[in-house]
Amino acid sequence: MPASSCVMLTAGTFRCLPIMLAISRNGIPSSSTPSNREPAGDCSTARRKIEAASRRCTASQRFEPSPTYSETTIERLKLIRKFQSIGCSLAELKDVLQDHDANTRTNQQIMEWIIGKMIEIERKKDGYDQMLETLRFMLEYRKTLETDPQRPMPC
Repeated sequence: MPASSCVMLTAGTFRCLPIMLAISRNGIPSSSTPSNREPAGDCSTARRKIEAASRRCTASQRFEPSPTYSETTIERLKLIRKFQSIGCSLAELKDVLQDHDANTRTNQQIMEWIIGKMIEIERKKDGYDQMLETLRFMLEYRKTLETDPQRPMPC
């Protein structure tokens, strides 16, 4: 019995063909010598793999309908995104959500937390500004070296 191989003839159509025919359809030169043993895996295994690949979702379509979320869930996700956008860590986010759910903080405590977060961001901004200034200095020095290669680096 000749060796066979599964190939996709058209979209969704699979056939097990003699190995020489399958080789020529797959673009492998027909000068290859076929062996008398069966190829790795049988037709049903290859068919299952190809069919599974064809069922995968693409970026423009969904395999299953998207779930419907409640308004409460959507609002909670918006709250999470808002706190992520201001740089909250996961631990801070957890605390904020627990406080939000239990309504345990007073307005004054929330304002103090906001002020603390603003101070933290200002400190980070100052650090970034210092880094930018150092990078600007380094760039200007490199530009100067192009015109005067012997110039020593200022301290």
